Amino acid sequence: MRVRRLSVVLAALMLAACNARSPETAMPAPETMEGSIRIAGADPLPMVMLRPAAGGPEVQLTGDLARELMRLSGVTVSVTGTMGTGMQGLNVTEYDVTSVQGRRPTVGVIVSRDGGLWLEGDTTVRLTNPPEALQTQIGAKVWILGRTTDDGLQTESYGIIRPAQS
Repeated sequence: MRVRRLSVVLAALMLAACNARSPETAMPAPETMEGSIRIAGADPLPMVMLRPAAGGPEVQLTGDLARELMRLSGVTVSVTGTMGTGMQGLNVTEYDVTSVQGRRPTVGVIVSRDGGLWLEGDTTVRLTNPPEALQTQIGAKVWILGRTTDDGLQTESYGIIRPAQS
C-alpha cells in the first residue's frame, strides 16, 4: 500500500514537472522602442513599420493598435509590446505619440461639454477656436499641436488617430 502511494506521488510530481514552462516557452518580456512610423506595401495588406530611432532594422508593428498606428505615418512614437517569433514583429499593447513635426502633441479623445469641445487624455483641456472639421469628430482620438492660452488649447494642426464612432 505504501509503495503504491509513493508511486502515485512520484507520478504526480513527474507530471507537474513536464507541464512546467521551460524558459523557451515562457511569455516574452515586453519591449519598448521609439522611432518613426512608416507604411509599407499597399491595400489590401499594408504593413505598419517602425524605423527605430536608435538605428537598426525596421520592425513590423502588429496587434489591435496597428490600425491606429497606421494613421500616424511620419510621426515619432514610443511603442511597447511583445516581440513575436520569426517575422511576426512587435505586437503593440500601448503607444505614446512623442513628436509630430518636431513638437510634442497633446493626445486624447474629443468630448463635448459645457458648450465647448474638450480633449480628454493624460490631461483634460478645453479646445479654443477648434476648426470646423474637428467639431464633427466627437469621440475621435486625435493628436493636436497648438498654443496653450488662458482659455485652453488653441489648435494649430491636428490628426485623427481613431475616427469617431458613428
